[in-house]
Amino acid sequence: MTIANPAITWPNHTTLVTGVYPQKHGVLYNGLFVRGVPGKPNTIEPWADKAKLVRVPTVYDAAFHAGLTTAEIDWVAITRPGTINWSFAEIVDPTAVLPREMVAAGVVTGKEILAFAEKKPVVSTHVEPPKRLNAAERDELWTRAASFVFTQHRPNPLMFHPLNTDGQHHRYGPGSAESRTALAGRSICGHARESHRCQRPPRADEHFGDDRPRFQKGGKISLRQRRAKKGRPPPHRWRDHPAVRRLRRHAGWHRDDLRH
Repeated sequence: MTIANPAITWPNHTTLVTGVYPQKHGVLYNGLFVRGVPGKPNTIEPWADKAKLVRVPTVYDAAFHAGLTTAEIDWVAITRPGTINWSFAEIVDPTAVLPREMVAAGVVTGKEILAFAEKKPVVSTHVEPPKRLNAAERDELWTRAASFVFTQHRPNPLMFHPLNTDGQHHRYGPGSAESRTALAGRSICGHARESHRCQRPPRADEHFGDDRPRFQKGGKISLRQRRAKKGRPPPHRWRDHPAVRRLRRHAGWHRDDLRH
């Protein structure tokens, strides 16, 4: 894959769904560039309508006009596109169809939806404000949303943008061990398998949360202590963790792929 210039999220994600570079599709920033009036700085408006940002048709536009259903989970440059059937945006509209379906199905709670609804939720003095979710927590909820829409509505296509994967790619580069691990952690099929609609062999990342290293607390024996009892060296690096080794075997990665 050739990275588009500028190498930031919105221009590259828009390149993925348009097939052209930023100089043609028009998305040069993580939002719409707004020139300031004299004496005021220029600003970036992130939630501008898609029609103001993207100058060429996208793959989801073509799919929608061909009679297919489309969905997006935290995608970018896609505010009010008019060609998305199912949407769970970064700033969620609690009255939208998909969030209401998820609440009714028990996939998310109303409080979680409110935590996504506004950057600074405004509530009454008698209502506890929603907890501000970090990137990992938001990714987990977005993965639930992607799994739900995938199993319930079978869209073609589904655009899904997890924050942690995005951050690891920016920090370590695409194809790095860190970026691959972040991708594995957002397995939609792992969530969808509970509904028996996703046919795929078990993946190691589904078990990573159960056997990661932990200190002895409440009578639990840590991984380091278990390895010491078996005469095995302690895991000094995350690459040596058994769950990561299983992940490498399932993904067909070689040891050289994860060297320093």
